[in-house]
Amino acid sequence: MEFVQLRHLLTLAEHGSVGRAAKALNMSQPGLTKSLRRLEENLGAQLVERHPRGVALTAHGRRLVEHARLITLQVADARRELDAARADGGMLAIGAGPAWFSRYLPAAVARVLDELPGLEVRVVGGFNDRLLLALVQGELDLVVAAMPEGGSMPNLRVEPLTHDDLQVIARAAHPFVGRAALTPLDLQRADWVLPGREVASRVRLDALFLANALAPPTPRIESDSISFIMAALREGDFLSFATRQSLSAPEAAGLVSLELQGFAIRRDAGLVFRDRAVPSHAAARVAHHLRQICDELHSEN
Repeated sequence: MEFVQLRHLLTLAEHGSVGRAAKALNMSQPGLTKSLRRLEENLGAQLVERHPRGVALTAHGRRLVEHARLITLQVADARRELDAARADGGMLAIGAGPAWFSRYLPAAVARVLDELPGLEVRVVGGFNDRLLLALVQGELDLVVAAMPEGGSMPNLRVEPLTHDDLQVIARAAHPFVGRAALTPLDLQRADWVLPGREVASRVRLDALFLANALAPPTPRIESDSISFIMAALREGDFLSFATRQSLSAPEAAGLVSLELQGFAIRRDAGLVFRDRAVPSHAAARVAHHLRQICDELHSEN
């Protein structure tokens, strides 16, 4: 089995047609068909079913495609690391959840830049769903954020480092701030600004309402931009659900958490890597310093 044959199979899986796949690979259809047949003969398994209107992967083919994607990512990682070694640095792409922008991560990145003067770092912010997808697809080298729901996710390896406290937040002038005896029904009837339903914090908020026998609120505003959500909270009497730690960010100035019994959740947060992938040297150093910083802060407390 050759790497080029796996690339041919991946391209066929993407396009669903020998003709379109051959065109994308800039090769002839007979050449692609011959490559796939050799792969099937080598493995002793049928990978592709041929139909009048195209082709479809067999169960064996679908399973091999999963491995081929991982192998392709690992080869790309190896090439990037070798390029980085030759250039005495390279590029490191980190995905960061909202709470990590102002705590832990900046210090860890600064330490690594001192160790690797030629390194360039790109930090991408966002909610977990998009960050983890980008990590799986090889667009990011490392994610620091809340742990995926259930503690694991296919093709990912997680390492908890600390805790986040998810709470209801609002501007300091919101009518609910300082008000006693707020009920879940009061919260349900309020105006909310929230991320999409697939985002982990939204999922957990919905679960809290369901646990109180209430339908989750329909937000007046829905946005996948953390900065926009924070700005909207400052401008109007909205509620949102975010970590208490995220309130230390500059964009959260003027926002406060509401101390509401039963509407707070503690969740693990930390490092997320692609499973079965060897982290680059730069990613490993960032992870090392994040562990050190978290240990230092926890020992102080």
